[in-house]
Amino acid sequence: MSASPTAMISEGSFVVLLLSGGERKLQRVRSGAAMRVGKHKPTCDPLLGAPFGANFVVETGGGEARLVRDQRTIEEIDASV
Repeated sequence: MSASPTAMISEGSFVVLLLSGGERKLQRVRSGAAMRVGKHKPTCDPLLGAPFGANFVVETGGGEARLVRDQRTIEEIDASV
């Protein structure tokens, strides 16, 4: 029996954002589209091709916000908030 392939986020996929304040937000992923995460507006592009369930963090610098993959588990992230 082979393992089932991991589902990947693609153009038009819906993802659930779990924000640091406990808020949940449904977001449709579109290439080049900006999404609101708190006071920041990073693009959805880093989500494309990532597996569902992947964790991301918003990093800011140089006047822009971007999503960066976070290798911690959701339990580790929750414990640090």
